[in-house]
Amino acid sequence: MTGSFDRLIVREMGYSIDEFERAFPLAMRDFHIDRESDGWSVSTSHGEPVAKVTISPQSPRRIGALALPVLEVSVDLAEADPRQADLFMHRFDTGLHRGGG
Repeated sequence: MTGSFDRLIVREMGYSIDEFERAFPLAMRDFHIDRESDGWSVSTSHGEPVAKVTISPQSPRRIGALALPVLEVSVDLAEADPRQADLFMHRFDTGLHRGGG
């Protein structure tokens, strides 16, 4: 990634809060994760800030009798350089991807 990039990325993800809290630190194994009261701070192994991640539960997605959890996940990359932002988002996308199709 070069040049400008989105500093705030918001996604809907099919995770419950508990599932995301378990999966996120494991998916981000290449980064240092600090749990905070309102989300997570992510930094490089050298302590350089990369992202602030917050979650907000949304109404479940209903398919017939099935109700799937939905979280709004916000990733704030305001303090990241483009290279670190790209590495983080690649790890985020691959580490938290759920199969389907």
